[in-house]
Amino acid sequence: MGQKEAIEERKGLEVEVLDETTSQEKDVTVIVVPQHSESMSVRPEPLGKGTHAADSRTNCGVSLIQLKFVNLIGFIVVILFNYTSSAGYFSSYGIGTVSRMNPTKISPAGGAFAIWAYIYILQAFFVVYQFVWPKEDEALLLHGVGFWYLGTCLCNSFWIVAFVQGNAAALWCSMFIIFGLLASICKVYMNASCWRRTRPGGVFQFLALDVHFSLYGGWVTVASIVNTSIAINTAWGADPATASACSVIMLVVALVLNTIIAVTRRDCVWPGVLAWASNFISAAHQDDTAVSTCALVVCILIGIVSAGVGVHNIFMLFRGRNATRDENTEGATGGNLPTSTAGLLETRVAVPSETSGK
Repeated sequence: MGQKEAIEERKGLEVEVLDETTSQEKDVTVIVVPQHSESMSVRPEPLGKGTHAADSRTNCGVSLIQLKFVNLIGFIVVILFNYTSSAGYFSSYGIGTVSRMNPTKISPAGGAFAIWAYIYILQAFFVVYQFVWPKEDEALLLHGVGFWYLGTCLCNSFWIVAFVQGNAAALWCSMFIIFGLLASICKVYMNASCWRRTRPGGVFQFLALDVHFSLYGGWVTVASIVNTSIAINTAWGADPATASACSVIMLVVALVLNTIIAVTRRDCVWPGVLAWASNFISAAHQDDTAVSTCALVVCILIGIVSAGVGVHNIFMLFRGRNATRDENTEGATGGNLPTSTAGLLETRVAVPSETSGK
């Protein structure tokens, strides 16, 4: 009898332990932990090159609204200096007159200078558009463009005064000033990440920044080459063969540099300006076969590169819009939402209830 009672007592203990385990399982808490997937996690978007965090409301003590008016005044000064130089207030010579007085083998025909009209139209658009600049991108205008646009206005104005004097010293001075102008344009171009960022202001901001400074920079690059040639000619009278060879070399170097810009920046405007200028260079030097032929070849080659990049940009634009439209469609139909718990990681953790330990 003693052995039988011991067996029954052991069975009773097993039943009690089983009941306690069952009660604990009933009190299990299920914790659902989301998986770290791209569709569910939120990651901060890193600042791209040229993007400026809005960590300050001023630039060297100048507020954004003050900078906008400074830019406007700078543009007005440039227009006034152009008018006064044409009217003969600074010198008896005009810009075109000085260019004709100092011909070089790389100077374009007079029609090429009509591009200034488009440059000034884009500058006018820029100084007006800045007053309705997208608020989410104001840091770029304040710290990226900053005072560099004002620098372009000052250099442009000083260049006009120096160039129209027409003497050798003034022409050398104008050469250094125009390189300062080019440097200021390039600084804005790099700070604003032209042709590498999507503009929150859309096509208007794209015209005010990317197209504007590409057209401006492309032409000032050509003008810098011509200005340098004019300055060198005042000190060194090269024979026609040497002058032609130097012009061909400069055209080839310009072709290489503009091709690099087109390929690396996906910029179709900057190299397009070289195509414009080289066409007029070819037309102006029909009496020099080497220069005329080289300029025409450069015009065709860089024109093809510019057109190819432009077509690529348009293709990528429509491709991006179609991708965005597809994503919006999927989001509206719930295509991006998990329909089951397959996208979740379920972790079951046994948590004893308050009564289980009693």
